[in-house]
This record gives sequence, C-alpha cells and structure tokens, in this order.
Amino acid sequence: MWSSPTNDLALAGQTKRMKCIFSGYPTPNVTWTRLDRELPARIEYPQKGIHVDVSDQGVYECKGKNARGEERVVVRLTVESTPYWKDGRGPEEVNTSEDENATITCHAEGIPKPDVQFFINGESLKNLPDSPKRIFDAEKSQLTFLSVSSLDTRVAIKQKTSESLNVIY
Repeated sequence: MWSSPTNDLALAGQTKRMKCIFSGYPTPNVTWTRLDRELPARIEYPQKGIHVDVSDQGVYECKGKNARGEERVVVRLTVESTPYWKDGRGPEEVNTSEDENATITCHAEGIPKPDVQFFINGESLKNLPDSPKRIFDAEKSQLTFLSVSSLDTRVAIKQKTSESLNVIY
C-alpha cells in the first residue's frame, strides 16, 4: 500500500490530489471517507484532484478492501490561504490636508493570520526610530500619522503569512 503523506498541506484555491494505492488479488476496492464530517460529493474521489476550499481541512480515510481483508490509511489535510483583503476592501488611499491626522488600516485575512508590516518609503516601520507623529496599533493593523506633512507620503503595506507566501501592496 502507498499513500499521500499522512499529514498533508494544501493551499485554498489550488487543486490537490490525495492518493492511496493498494495491491492484491482480487484487486482491492478503494474508497475514501471523511472522518470528521460527511465527505462532500464534489470530492468523492480525492485522487482525481479537488479544487481546495478552506472547509476541506480535516481528516480523511482511504480504505482498500478485497475478499482477503482490508487496509486503511488516515490523511490529515491542513488548508492554508494566501493573504486576502477582508470584505474585499483593498488598500485605501488616504488624502488629507497638512496638519490633519491620517489613519491607514490593513484589513488583511488569511490562514494562518497574516503578519502585517508597514513600510515608509521602503523602510520597515520596525527599523525606523520612534516618532511622536506616528502611532502604530498592531492589534488593529492601523498606522496613524498625526499632524501630517508632505514628508509622510509613500506608505506601503506588506502582508506575510510564511516565508513562502508574501504579498506586497
């Protein structure tokens, strides 16, 4: 018997194949079930490939059975997603007059939750000296400029979920 890794990872929106191959005589009948809930009809045969959705995360069992017995393998599928804009709201353009406050919010979601970083003129906010003119609220993913001036322009937002998934705005 051969199977996909027993702990497997998929990216939402991509196609994923889960396989198990049994040998024997007579040829074993192979079936898939989902152990944590009912297997949706659209993924009755995961070995053919499924278009992965976040709801597909779970525990699957592949069983090979013939007249001489049966063998099973359990596959735990973890689903992650690239960062996306919550409620479809992308980066906001903030226009304000000098000496007014300007707040930029990053409404990013993803699995795992994105680590949001702000950059000013290409320099990470983490590497810049503290300024009484800037307030960063990490919990709300908000950056506020107090009493703005023309020097406070060109802000970019970077979302990061892992070393392999980076989206820059």
